[in-house]
Amino acid sequence: IEALNRLFWIKKNQKSYVVAYKYLNKIEEEINKLQKEDNYYHTLKLTLLLNKSIIESTLENHEEAREILKKCLYHNYDNHQEFSKKSNTANILNMIGESFLKSSCCHISSELDSASLYFKKAFEITKTFKPLHNDSEIHYNTRKSEILIAKKKYNNALHILKKWSSKAKELKIDKKIDFLKVISYKNLNNTDSTIYFSKKIIANLKGKNNSRQNLGETLEILADQYYKNKQLDSATKYSKLAISEIKIIGKNKDEINRAHHRHEIKSIENTKDKIITKNNRHFVLFFLFVIITVILINISPFYQSKKNKIR
Repeated sequence: IEALNRLFWIKKNQKSYVVAYKYLNKIEEEINKLQKEDNYYHTLKLTLLLNKSIIESTLENHEEAREILKKCLYHNYDNHQEFSKKSNTANILNMIGESFLKSSCCHISSELDSASLYFKKAFEITKTFKPLHNDSEIHYNTRKSEILIAKKKYNNALHILKKWSSKAKELKIDKKIDFLKVISYKNLNNTDSTIYFSKKIIANLKGKNNSRQNLGETLEILADQYYKNKQLDSATKYSKLAISEIKIIGKNKDEINRAHHRHEIKSIENTKDKIITKNNRHFVLFFLFVIITVILINISPFYQSKKNKIR
């Protein structure tokens, strides 16, 4: 089981999700050979179900992921301590909420209300922890703001995000909050704030081994904002960076085998290529204008002299 588990994590980290899932099935076969009353059996079974739900969610099989997570909620916790039971239940409820949030189709989707309900249930459990966790409330409010953004209530989301900004760095979720601000400001057409928080995210990633989560989208938004401002050099720079980042994401998603990912990446690449091409065209036109102007300035005295001689 331990050997298969290591192989699972290797394949998961390599983004080979289909192979990773096969290892989970092999682990399940081995777990089923154990004594059902054994505490080790229950711990392994719960971990297995959670890992299966994570892979299903990554493959965008959200309904399947939720079915597995609901089994986890009713899993036998008799051998666990009270805090472990509560902690596990809160985590699973949050995972179900995130699954509903990811699978929602539009701003009026009922799945957003389901996400909100599960997040609230999880938060109610965390409030009973002794001692209380000092980050539970900020995580809950961050999730609330994500739902508000999905519902296109950007000002409401910003109100929550600004309230928790001062504590975000201390609790190491400042990049997440900054990204949610970028999305909100962009949709409110506040270009200056969108650029400011986008650059803040990129600056925080420089020289650090941080997660690249949301980097591609941030670069894409930044390129669009500069293009909107007619700052074509900056638009080109961030468009090229966005394409590079999106190609990395594309390679990582090959194992998922979802056609719409490739279409989405191709569409973004085409949009960014148009910005780069347009900028290049503007440069060529400007260069030609300069050459023609220089030629006209140089030949003007010649024609003036000829005109004087004719007179």
